[in-house]
Amino acid sequence: MKKLIIMYIFFMLVCPFFYTKIIYGAESNEDLSAKVEAMEKMLIELRGQLKQQAEINKTEQKEELQALIRDEVRGLVPGEDYWTEKAQELGEKGPIDKFNFGLLIESGVVDRDQNANGEDENDISLTTVSLSIEAIVNKWVSGETNFLYEDPGFSDDDASLDVEEGFITIGNLDEFPFYAKVGNFYVPYGAVLTHFPDDPLMDVPVTLAFGELNERALLAGFEKWGLSLSAYVFNGSVEKKFDDADAIDSFGFDANYTYESEPNELAIQVGASYLSNLADTNGISGVVPGTLERLVDGWAAYLSSSWGKFFLDAEYMGALDEFRSGELADKNNMEAEPSVWNIEFGLNHDWWRNLEVAFKIAGSDEAENLSIPGTRFGVVLNQEIFDNTIWSAGYLNDDFEKDIFDNSTEDQRSTLFTQIAIEL
Repeated sequence: MKKLIIMYIFFMLVCPFFYTKIIYGAESNEDLSAKVEAMEKMLIELRGQLKQQAEINKTEQKEELQALIRDEVRGLVPGEDYWTEKAQELGEKGPIDKFNFGLLIESGVVDRDQNANGEDENDISLTTVSLSIEAIVNKWVSGETNFLYEDPGFSDDDASLDVEEGFITIGNLDEFPFYAKVGNFYVPYGAVLTHFPDDPLMDVPVTLAFGELNERALLAGFEKWGLSLSAYVFNGSVEKKFDDADAIDSFGFDANYTYESEPNELAIQVGASYLSNLADTNGISGVVPGTLERLVDGWAAYLSSSWGKFFLDAEYMGALDEFRSGELADKNNMEAEPSVWNIEFGLNHDWWRNLEVAFKIAGSDEAENLSIPGTRFGVVLNQEIFDNTIWSAGYLNDDFEKDIFDNSTEDQRSTLFTQIAIEL
């Protein structure tokens, strides 16, 4: 650049000299004309080069400034575009492409009358705090963890804080229908469908109390055309006598199909599950011995449907054989073949913000020793009061076929509750 400027100045100083020669010199007109034309041509080329160089310098300075600003901003808040560009530079996905966060906080008040003598109790509790973090590592791999605090109320000693789930998923359903998951997570036995608050203070659905199963497992799945299939294996906590205690010998399957019709506002999901060792579930493993004479497998079937503002959910879970009477007995101390069922129906009405009204009919059979009610009726109102904020109020009535709270032949429990929940 400096050389071009010096040359320009030099020609500007030399030109008057040549023009002087034209006026006073002895050279011929033809020679002078040729020299003048040559100098004019050189000046035009020189001006063009100067202009071109100035444009190049301006563009380079602009790009350098933009890059500096982008780097400074990205250094403060690394966003998706930043990692995408980095991935293009590296020829692969960046170290962390994206984080997804989830937060659930539930707090409420409950009044419970849970014995035949009319004695009741009430409490205020922070029932649930759940924080989930998902890291999308690249196009095919993601990891997720969930921290859970639960307080069932009436006693601070029962509150707990745990890493509820932590697992790695390999797969991309947008690209390929098969995937795999390994870690600690809830395996798909049943669906645990409910519109009621499902925290331990307000309401533990009978299906949740019976069939919830959180295990360190390996799962393989398939999802396409509305069809979802999964199979999993894990090392359960309840073993068969004389079998290896530390062996991956429990397994299960789940299959469901979802149909949706937007013009008719219709959605239906129907599914079924199988579990090789029903005693491994959270609700049964704490009641039966650690080793059983024989393992009892279980099955589940579920339906979830909605049509416009109306919805209907139904679910059944049960054993496929009987437990030995010394391991799990019914109310008559005979061999138990426990089962539970839950039906909920209702509607959504957007009158100010969405209001959901749900009714529950649930129960169990031969599950008295699992502290699951024989029949349950309930109603709940779930009103959206702000974005991502739900206020709930409801009533539940439980009938037990075994004396749990006092010495009467049958016990009842009535529960009034109200709760506020935020979920992001």
